[in-house]
Amino acid sequence: MSVTAIILARAGSKRIPHKNTRSFRGKPLLAWPTRAALAWGQFDRVLISTDSEDIAALAASLGAEHAGLRKDTTASDTATTSEALLECAHRLQQEDRLPDYLCCIYGSAAFIDSAMLWTAFEKLKNENFDTVFPVVRFAYPIWRSLQRSTEGETTFIWPEHTQSRSQDLPVAYHDAGQFYIVRSTILLKTGSIIGGRTGSIELAESQCHDIDNFSDWEIAEMKHSLRFQSETDS
Repeated sequence: MSVTAIILARAGSKRIPHKNTRSFRGKPLLAWPTRAALAWGQFDRVLISTDSEDIAALAASLGAEHAGLRKDTTASDTATTSEALLECAHRLQQEDRLPDYLCCIYGSAAFIDSAMLWTAFEKLKNENFDTVFPVVRFAYPIWRSLQRSTEGETTFIWPEHTQSRSQDLPVAYHDAGQFYIVRSTILLKTGSIIGGRTGSIELAESQCHDIDNFSDWEIAEMKHSLRFQSETDS
């Protein structure tokens, strides 16, 4: 069975300009997931999907291959992960190099390690899932979420849980924003990374951090330095 990594790293981030090439603990952010993918040793290829020649050159210097520049439609702010991955899958199919599995990795996923990839891949194969991706628990029960009006009036989204104790409410999870491993046939058939039977692996909060703004960036660097203490900032 063959599995190829596709690292998604477009250049047009609006909230954090040049996000994928910005220095994160002394290295370009893109270097962390790229190095983790190469270190796993089970990918037959590690490809970069980008709309930038500069990012493609950086990825090549890190050891990744270029999957070809994205089209404008798959590099836009509104393009989905599925659309970007599907573009790569079609190109690989045309080259007669489509693997059994594709692992879509976000270029900002600095916390990925080999253990996560192993666990997800084994779960997909052994439990007959079509897609597996990492999730993390919400730190506080979403069932007691609040909403605020423009005037500041605050109400419960689910009023029936106004008096509920947090420990009595069901656990909820969210996407850890790191990677998806999907069967290539399912992606091509449905056009979606979650178009079939979907499973997940659970990560601790210390194993991931979504980076959407500069505050996230600062917290992520602190968490990352604790988790990867042996890494130098060179």
